[in-house]
Amino acid sequence: MSTNHAVTPDQRHNISLLLEAIQLHFESQNLKTRILKCQSQAIVQWKDGNGLDLLHHCILENNVIALVHLLNRGLFKPPYEPRIWPYLHLVACLGYRTFISTIIQDMKFQHEAVVLDWSVYSCAIKSKLHQQAPELQEAEKSKKLTPVDIAALFGNIQCVRLILDFWQVQNSSSEHRRKSNSTMAPTSYLTIACQVNSPNALRLLLQEHSDKKEALESAMRMGVPECIDVVLREGGSQDVKKAFQGMNLFHVLYSYRSCRTPNQYEAMVEITSVLLRHNQNVNACRPSRTFPLYSLLSHYPGGCSVDECAPYLIAALLVLVSAGADPNVDEILIEEKLRDPEQSTAFGRRPYSSAVHCLLCTLPLLKRDVEDTSSTDPIDQYVYSA
Repeated sequence: MSTNHAVTPDQRHNISLLLEAIQLHFESQNLKTRILKCQSQAIVQWKDGNGLDLLHHCILENNVIALVHLLNRGLFKPPYEPRIWPYLHLVACLGYRTFISTIIQDMKFQHEAVVLDWSVYSCAIKSKLHQQAPELQEAEKSKKLTPVDIAALFGNIQCVRLILDFWQVQNSSSEHRRKSNSTMAPTSYLTIACQVNSPNALRLLLQEHSDKKEALESAMRMGVPECIDVVLREGGSQDVKKAFQGMNLFHVLYSYRSCRTPNQYEAMVEITSVLLRHNQNVNACRPSRTFPLYSLLSHYPGGCSVDECAPYLIAALLVLVSAGADPNVDEILIEEKLRDPEQSTAFGRRPYSSAVHCLLCTLPLLKRDVEDTSSTDPIDQYVYSA
């Protein structure tokens, strides 16, 4: 059964006896006896015909005692890594919540995305599921997936929550870690799912929440296109007016989300397309001073140079104009006619009479911090292209 020829025949026999003990759930002392008869190197080197090791088999057989014994002997710990199906992914797939804490505490917690070997799943894992196996599309199988993605795909919501708990603790400051000892409000998992950018986890968690406002606001703040798509697809479009004090989502995207890298600007373009796909209005102008086209044209790059972000700003601009955004909306006239009470407390920017007016007012701001006049060429090129 072993695929490792370096293991001697005697050791292979002892390994087969150990595997039998794992599968039959031997009592702790008898199991320990069989472990002690095996050389540590032989235990770690052994793989079955699918490439799964003995720790994989402890998980497959839901034998937490055997897993703890092997870990207590110092086996399978970093820097060792399984060749296929990382342990946390396997646990998340099977829904064995009790294994998660042990694996994360005894091994380095790595919430990494990997491409899994689904042929091994079909041969050795699927038959061990206690719930109905989901119908996975080929596109899903080809993606890199994290443990929380896998837990969500297989409907194991308790595993989803526990993995998100560990992720939050790992990625929080010391102050936040102290606060995490208390029970977390259920809705906060929606925010963490957006932080880890797991549309699968978000989709599963949303089944428990009729109000999608928090999820929508979190996904927009994080700038995660797939999560935004999930929220709007799962009924969040009905909660758009509740989010961000009723501002249209285009204005929120261009005015209130901080973009500091080219990747974040690339996501801005993708989110623009997502919002259009869900019928968000490109000509929304209420509340005052939130007209999407002008919010985009008046956008001031935070952590990127204009040269880096200009291609994405132009791409988003083309998407809006192609969708029917009107470059001649006169916000000033609208405010005067409506005697808008929000005029003095506008949402983050001044009103503009047209797209050209907006662009000409933005140009000095873009050049404000540039000392070398030769460095303004990319800015001029951006304004000309716009």
